[in-house]
Amino acid sequence: MISSTDVEFFLALSRSMSLAAAARELGITPSAVTQRLKALERKLAVQLVDRSTRHLQLTTEGDLLASQGALIQASLEEVSDALSGRRDQVSGHLRVAAPFGFGRRYVAPVMASLRKSHPSLTMTLSLFDDPVSMRSQAWDVLIHVGELYDSGLTRKRLAPNRRIVCAAPAYIERYGTPQSPAALSQHVCAVIQENGRDASRWELTHPRDGRVAVTLSRTLESNDGEVAKYWGLEGACIILRSEWNVAEELREGKLVELLPEWRAPDADVVALMSNRTGRVARTVCFLQTMETALSPVPWHF
Repeated sequence: MISSTDVEFFLALSRSMSLAAAARELGITPSAVTQRLKALERKLAVQLVDRSTRHLQLTTEGDLLASQGALIQASLEEVSDALSGRRDQVSGHLRVAAPFGFGRRYVAPVMASLRKSHPSLTMTLSLFDDPVSMRSQAWDVLIHVGELYDSGLTRKRLAPNRRIVCAAPAYIERYGTPQSPAALSQHVCAVIQENGRDASRWELTHPRDGRVAVTLSRTLESNDGEVAKYWGLEGACIILRSEWNVAEELREGKLVELLPEWRAPDADVVALMSNRTGRVARTVCFLQTMETALSPVPWHF
């Protein structure tokens, strides 16, 4: 029979990409992780981790233990939260995942504020290029910006966010202003590969003329949105960026909106969570604090 300590150990292991990463999280040596994993496998008489792959890969039995163990841990946390609630206290450990740029600018300050209000709360903020690709066991709340395919997770919309076609005055002075979406194919536009998707095809919608798709040249291409923004500010190209990312530069005139009657698909800011984590007091408190910080929306220009 496994103990709650075994469950806690294996959940930490399941959140990690390697035994070394698990060792860092647990504060023990990699060899100690290996020995403890072997002991747990002997106890259960099943193999929990596939050791033939480069990265840590759970077996079917390992996935089962991770998913059921997460439910057990969540149940224990709900009991703890209920008791803490009677003391008017938000406690425990909150794990948040978010994109690099948005996480630094908006999520990190919210977590700092939350910590001041609830000193018994501990938190981890993990920033990634594509947080959606992270294992769900690695976070309690995932902040996502942009289009999202059905993930089977509970989602909560935190704020609206447009995507805006824009360029620096220097680019417009040198190359002119595109008068239609079709004209973009004749301009230098930054192509950004984000969230595992190829963004060399822009879709824009007009309230009267409908939707148009434009295939761009790959003159300037990057997998980093901040690089594309830098190129845009330097007058090297036209960019398509989230309003939260360029509102300040648009207000200051460093960037100018192009084709204002045409609209790219919105990239709303949403929070994703499982049914179990969505009910935990610290998660609810974090989401309420995020909503307050984003209302009114701070990036409308």
